[in-house]
Amino acid sequence: MNTMNASSSNETEGVEPGNPGSDCITAETRAERWLKDNRTALDSSNSYVDLHGLPLAQHRTF
Repeated sequence: MNTMNASSSNETEGVEPGNPGSDCITAETRAERWLKDNRTALDSSNSYVDLHGLPLAQHRTF
């Protein structure tokens, strides 16, 4: 499956021409879908930081 085509089709899903509120609903739905689709990667990254700290933290000056 081509991921470019899959994400492009999601961009207009739920958008109704002439209904200004439909874009807000679509953006919220897309955000929720993105979080659901990427939950495993986010949890993995957070676990890494919990175990090892931030990468390159020793170089931070703040």
